[in-house]
Amino acid sequence: MEIQTCIAELLSQHDCVIVPGFGGFIGSYVPAQIHPVYHTFQPPAKKILFNINLRQNDGLLITYVSRKQGISFQEASEKVNRFTEEIHHTLRSRKYLLLSQIGKLYLGKEGNIQFEQDL
Repeated sequence: MEIQTCIAELLSQHDCVIVPGFGGFIGSYVPAQIHPVYHTFQPPAKKILFNINLRQNDGLLITYVSRKQGISFQEASEKVNRFTEEIHHTLRSRKYLLLSQIGKLYLGKEGNIQFEQDL
């Protein structure tokens, strides 16, 4: 199971998933809405944002990877660290990275990491 799949699964259950050394994905609930003019209905959803300042390891992702893959906490930590290095390398070389069921990470004009949620 890939780390990005684990992140997506955790986001369905938690409001914040931190990728140690990289940043955190924050989910917030958006209630159902009815457009007053067009009378269209938008179902409830979870809006996901990315915060590069959330880098401190809270253990959630690594513990989840460890349990799902049946490996030690140390091995899971090493896998997550390699994933983080791959993200940085991909963003430097290709300028964007698609994370399945999460969204697109890319470098902005100033070199800052930007995020677009996968709708």
